[in-house]
Amino acid sequence: MKQLTTPDSGAVAAQTRIEALIAAYPDLTEDDLRRLLHWYRKEASSYDVAMLSARDDLRPGYERFYKDHIERISPFGYTAISIIVLLCAIGVYAIINYLR
Repeated sequence: MKQLTTPDSGAVAAQTRIEALIAAYPDLTEDDLRRLLHWYRKEASSYDVAMLSARDDLRPGYERFYKDHIERISPFGYTAISIIVLLCAIGVYAIINYLR
């Protein structure tokens, strides 16, 4: 008979810890917030995030966490957007001058 594998107890404990952090958000210590951000950005799969965001009991904390830390554009993002807009403007300017 084929044996079914069960999730590693360490993985279950880590998932339970993340769920507790989301439920407690925004009342987290700096270390807890760093841990949650690290998990979200480096460790979590799309499935993990989807399952977490779908839970009704965690939704308020998740939505606030997402709005405060994930949804906003970073300074690097603004720089990248500015460079792209500038390059597009230079391209349009060059095309207009070429067509004269």
